[in-house]
Amino acid sequence: MTGFNGEFIINWSSWWQDLFILLSIFSLLLLLVGGSYLIISDLSKEERQGTLNFIRLSPQPAQTILWGKLLGVPVLFYLMLLLTLPLSIYAGLAGQLSPATLVCYYSIVVGSCLFFYSLSLMFGLVTTWLGSLQAWVGSGTFFLILSTYTLMNTGGAEVNNVSIWPRILFPTLFVPGLETSVMLRSSGSLQLSHLQWFYLPIGLITIGTTAFTLVLYGVGTYWIWQVLKRRFRTTHATILTKVQSYTLTAILQGAMLGFMVQPGLTSSSYNIEVAWIYMLTLNLCLGLFLMAALMPQRTVLVEWARYRYVRRSERQSGLRQWLKELTWGENSPAFLAIVLNLLILAIAQGVWIGLTFTAETANGSVIRGQALLGTVLTLGILLVYAAIVQLCLLSASPRRTVLAAGAIVVAMLIPPIILAFLDLAPNSYSGAPFWLFTAFPWVAVEYTLRSTFLFACVSQCLATTLLNLQFARRLHRLGESASKALLTPSTQVL
Repeated sequence: MTGFNGEFIINWSSWWQDLFILLSIFSLLLLLVGGSYLIISDLSKEERQGTLNFIRLSPQPAQTILWGKLLGVPVLFYLMLLLTLPLSIYAGLAGQLSPATLVCYYSIVVGSCLFFYSLSLMFGLVTTWLGSLQAWVGSGTFFLILSTYTLMNTGGAEVNNVSIWPRILFPTLFVPGLETSVMLRSSGSLQLSHLQWFYLPIGLITIGTTAFTLVLYGVGTYWIWQVLKRRFRTTHATILTKVQSYTLTAILQGAMLGFMVQPGLTSSSYNIEVAWIYMLTLNLCLGLFLMAALMPQRTVLVEWARYRYVRRSERQSGLRQWLKELTWGENSPAFLAIVLNLLILAIAQGVWIGLTFTAETANGSVIRGQALLGTVLTLGILLVYAAIVQLCLLSASPRRTVLAAGAIVVAMLIPPIILAFLDLAPNSYSGAPFWLFTAFPWVAVEYTLRSTFLFACVSQCLATTLLNLQFARRLHRLGESASKALLTPSTQVL
C-alpha cells in the first residue's frame, strides 16, 4: 500500500503474521504427510522383507518397539522443523501473537503428530494386503484430507459446530492468525471462538480449545495404541474386540452429539438438514470401519465353527452360550456385534433428532419423520454391506480381503453411477424409489411414498437374511469338514 506522498507503507505486523501462517501450514503438511509416509513405508518394507516377523519375536514390549519407530523414522523431519522453529517463533511474536497463543498452538502440533503417527503405525499394520501401495495410499489420504480442510479454513468456509467434527482433529484449523486474517472476513461464518460442546463454550478462550483438542488427541491415541498392542504380536487378530467396539462407538457418538447439539440450529431447517446428512455420513463411515475392525479371518472362523460343531455333537452348548459367544467372543462371527453397534448409532441419532427437530422448527414434524426414515434405511443398508463382507471373507480366495473391499466399493458406487447415467435424479418422483436402495438413501426420502419406504425396508431385511443364511450354511459346512478331518485319523487308530 502507498501513503500520501506515494511512498510504500508496509504493515510489518501483518507481513510477519502471514509469514508465520505460511510456515505453519507448510510445516504441518510436511510433518504430517511426509512423516506418515516414512512410517508406513518403513513398516511395509519390513513386512515384505520378513524382518518385521523377526522383530515380533523380540522380548522387548510392543510399545517400546513401536515407540522407537515413531520417534526414529521421521527424525529428519524433526531436525528440519527444529531448524525453522526459531524463525517461526520470531515471525509469530513479530506478528503480535502472544507467547501463550504460540505455546497452545505448538502443543496442538505435538499432539497431532502423536495422533497421526500412531494412526500411521496402525494403518501400516492392518493394511498389509495393499503391499507396496500402503505408503502412497496412507499418506495420500492424509494429504487429501489435510489439504482440503486447509483450503476450507483459508477460503471463508463456514465453521460451526456441525462442520467442525472431525475437522477439529486437524491442526490447520488452529493456526494462530488464520481466523482473524481470513475467516472473519467471510460473511455468515461462525468464529472458532463460538465453538460449543454440549453448550460448554470450549472455544471462548484459547486455552480451553487447546485443552479440549488435546483431550481428543489423547483419547484417539489411546484407542489406536490398544489396536497396535493387539495387532503387533497377533497379526490374525481383529482390529478391535467386540467389547472395545461397543465402548468406542458410544464414545464417538457422545462426542459427535456434543458438537451437534448447539443453540440456534433449530432456527433454520436448512442447517438442520445439513447437520443430519453430515451426521449420517459420519455414521456411514463408522459402520464401514466397524466391518473392517470386527470381521475375523477365514481361518479363525473355521476354527470357531469346528469348535462349535464338536460341542454341539457333545450336547454342551445351548442358545444362551451361542448368543454369548456372538456378542462377546473374539473368534465368533461379527454380524451380531455390528448389529449392536448400529443400535448404539440408532439411539444416538434418535436422541439428536428428538432434541433438534422440534415443533417450533418450520415443518418440524415432517422433517423429523424424514430424518427417522433416512436413518433406518442407512442403518439397514449397512447391515446388507456387513453380510456381504462376512460372506466374502469366508471365501477360499487368497485375496478375499481385496474381494470384500471391492464388493463394498462396487455396491456403494455403481448404483448411483447407473442412476445418474439413466438421468434418474433423487429429487424426482420417478427416480427417488431407486435411490432408496443405494448407500445414500436419505437424498430421496423426501420424494418417496411410505409404501415405497416399507418395500425398501423389507427388501433390505430379506437380502440381509438370505446372505446370513448362506454364510451360516457355508460356515457350518467348513466346521463339519474340519472336525471330520481332525477326528477321522484318531478313529482309524482305535
